[in-house]
Amino acid sequence: MRKLTREDYELCDKIVDRAIKMNLYAPSQKMTAAMDVWNAAKYFNMRLIDWLNAEDFDFAHDILGIANAIDRSSIPVNFDNDKYFLPRFSET
Repeated sequence: MRKLTREDYELCDKIVDRAIKMNLYAPSQKMTAAMDVWNAAKYFNMRLIDWLNAEDFDFAHDILGIANAIDRSSIPVNFDNDKYFLPRFSET
């Protein structure tokens, strides 16, 4: 699990904004989306620039897969709701 830099958080914010524009999250879910993306970026060591610039289908695959796989009831958060999910832009 990696520690995110300021630049990583800025890229995550752009990813969240794109996800909202694509209606993958409602605008009212912006904080949930941000926390999902931050946790995924750390947990999977996401290639954030590639993810941000991905084609819509690949971008949505990772956003929706993360939203379905994340287990928010665990501390620290993990992605055990779908043990077979691996984001396309993961480095793990």
